[in-house]
Amino acid sequence: MGGREVSDTCKVTILNVDDHDAVRCSISEILAEAGFEVKEAANGREALRLVKEKPDLVILDVNLPDINGFEVCRQIKADPATASIPVLHRSAVYTQSKDRAQGLEEGADAYLTKTAGPAELVATVKALLRIRQAEEKAQISAQQWRATFDAISDGICLLDAEGRILRCNRALARLLKKPSGEIIGRTCHEVIYGITEENLPARLVQSCYRKTIDFPRGAQWFQAIIDPMLDADNRPIGAVHILTDITERKRAEEKLRQQNEYLTALHETTLGLMNRLEIDNLLEAMILRAGALIGTSHGFIYLSEAGEAEITMKVGVGAYGPHVGYRLKPGQGVSGKVWQTGQPLAVEDYCTWPGRVPGSEFDTFRAVVGVPLKSGSEVVGVIGLCHLEEGRTFGSDEVALLSRFAALASIALDNA
Repeated sequence: MGGREVSDTCKVTILNVDDHDAVRCSISEILAEAGFEVKEAANGREALRLVKEKPDLVILDVNLPDINGFEVCRQIKADPATASIPVLHRSAVYTQSKDRAQGLEEGADAYLTKTAGPAELVATVKALLRIRQAEEKAQISAQQWRATFDAISDGICLLDAEGRILRCNRALARLLKKPSGEIIGRTCHEVIYGITEENLPARLVQSCYRKTIDFPRGAQWFQAIIDPMLDADNRPIGAVHILTDITERKRAEEKLRQQNEYLTALHETTLGLMNRLEIDNLLEAMILRAGALIGTSHGFIYLSEAGEAEITMKVGVGAYGPHVGYRLKPGQGVSGKVWQTGQPLAVEDYCTWPGRVPGSEFDTFRAVVGVPLKSGSEVVGVIGLCHLEEGRTFGSDEVALLSRFAALASIALDNA
């Protein structure tokens, strides 16, 4: 009906199908007097041809000469192009309850016997048109809602009372890198958080208060907002779950935190030099602070001594603590290579690295990074960090941060 009002009957077209000319004409006159436009068909084949013109309603006699009216209705409802058209069966022969049941089961929307008067016929037609109009409005609203739902850049899903995902928008599928078919029907904690603890999703949904959670997922950070849906008695029946990618915000916060830590280290270095603190204590404080920023408690500082052909570990924290005093030649190990080249070096797996120092005491070391300490253009030592966990590495950001601490250490050494 394209949104037309039922009262606007002059724009509503009804297909009247009956093989008896007199009956068909009588029904058409009644409909025309009620303000409807009417098209007629005398058999099933003609009805199926005319229904392709998309009338707003079909009044269909059951006892047709070529194709049974039940079958005509079934074919109308089976075609997606005409399935939404209301069908009103009329019959003077098939008037039993089983006949009405068959007609409705085949897809008819209503069933009248031919004994029904003009007023009942017109009222039934208008009722069916109102129902169709309401369905069309609901469908349009649903389409508009879906378009809006999918246009939102944040990932959104609707949860039931058990925390299972009922619907999700395209943004959520994109953020999770999963098709919607792998999302719907599973719990939000399983799909979004990777947590399978029994009853955890339900506990979250059954809260009556909004919750906000920041959490990492792989290399990304997300913020989840869970808004409960309550029934009339304020009991939770589900929730709206909103997922936002906050990776860039977290990175900016981390850079700001690192900058503040660096400035603090610079301040402490300056105070330490002014107060003539022991250089080893200053260097240890620096390596501890650098490690805390990057996420490791294992670090070292090697220094060269005048006239010596080796560098010596002067500071060692974490796993390097027992190795204080260890000596390396140029090109030996990560620190020896950095001392030799004057360039930063990051190794993903020290255990399998061809340049590693022999000895089982270093088998626990995984990713190792070293940065040169310079006095003018001369390399006077190496500052470095290590991860013991497999899979963790040092990227360009970590190397850049460690280089800033190397500059601080160089200042401390020059002024010691």
